[in-house]
Amino acid sequence: MQVVGSSKPVSAGPFKRTAHLLVSWRLLRLAAPAYIALMLAVWGVLFYLWFGGTNGRDRSGVVLGPDFPAFYTGGLLVRQGSAQELYDLEQQRALQHLFVSSKTLSAYVNPPHYAFVAIPFSMLPYGAAFLVWSACMVSAFVASISLLRSILPALRGSSGSLLCALALLAAPVYYALSAGQNTGLSLLLHSGILLALAQRRDGLAGLLIALGLFKPQLFVVLLPLLLLGKHWRALASFSIAALLLGGLTLWFWGWAAVHDWVAVLRSPLYQSEEVRQASKMFSWQPLWLLVFGQGLLANMLGWTCAAAVFVGLGWIWWRGTGELPLRYAITLLGMIVIGPHLPVYDLALLILPGLVLIDRLLRWPAHEWVELRVSLLAVYVLTLFAANAELQASLVLVPCITLLGCLATHLLLAARRVPAR
Repeated sequence: MQVVGSSKPVSAGPFKRTAHLLVSWRLLRLAAPAYIALMLAVWGVLFYLWFGGTNGRDRSGVVLGPDFPAFYTGGLLVRQGSAQELYDLEQQRALQHLFVSSKTLSAYVNPPHYAFVAIPFSMLPYGAAFLVWSACMVSAFVASISLLRSILPALRGSSGSLLCALALLAAPVYYALSAGQNTGLSLLLHSGILLALAQRRDGLAGLLIALGLFKPQLFVVLLPLLLLGKHWRALASFSIAALLLGGLTLWFWGWAAVHDWVAVLRSPLYQSEEVRQASKMFSWQPLWLLVFGQGLLANMLGWTCAAAVFVGLGWIWWRGTGELPLRYAITLLGMIVIGPHLPVYDLALLILPGLVLIDRLLRWPAHEWVELRVSLLAVYVLTLFAANAELQASLVLVPCITLLGCLATHLLLAARRVPAR
């Protein structure tokens, strides 16, 4: 093996040799088909449970998409002319009891304008709406990978196709679809933003960021970074689109809806739910909350770690370091550990940085980067256990994602010194 930037070979110790074997392409090609077959069987069981249920529940009696009732309720309230009650939790609970007969509330807490997206789905019976939504999200995941392959040349070969299949069958994709979540849409928007920036279509990138405001925590961090990178057209486009969305919200709902939305996010019910689900969150703030409990120390450590990551991202964008896909991959890794609310299903966003890093490794075979490969494999495997709250996987996964970002940054800086072959 060689050290990047050096032509002198160095001997590999037992750990290095074991690591090389663990992440070798030959072993991956042998193990991947078995894993794919296993995951397809898991998906098959899920689909079997979905089809054949009644009253918004699957064959086993579980609500189809436990998080989907919130989205469906938002569309239903607007369509029925009760838009002013969008954030009335008791009204939401009563309405959900009619179509899923559940005592557990799945609260609509997205921005008001996102309820417009739900209106077409609310015209269908709940079960049919969930299946159509799931088909849309599967299409969004597939389209995201297709967009990424268009700018990542090493993923267009047979090895790349195998790795893309593994990405599509990653555990967080399963978590997102089974929960009825919109992570596929978030990934599609991020893939579109990366593609637009790579093609110098900054205006389109800004528009896509504005469309991502249904989950602000996953997109707004891009704005100061684009400012540091002097992407003026993207910022102008975002501003216009955001003003239009804001104007539409105020025209349809008025300031009361914005006030009610903020009030729900600050309500004791929502805050207690955030604390209760800390073990299911995967960013620095919930991690310190798990370690030290509620209090000043956990908050200070969380914000300090988030600030340190953001400063690093800001430096990368200010310097314009390295090729854009790799820079964006590092940015998304950073955004994942910065956000205070990053549930297990949103870990599917790791598909973008994962595929970008794999493309770079495939195109740079002269430098094996075994540490980066091991980190990628560790993050992928850890996500398999991320949904198990008892394991508290965030205690391991969050540092692993941060390490992956640091290694990717090292790769980004090394790319300036050593030309790719």
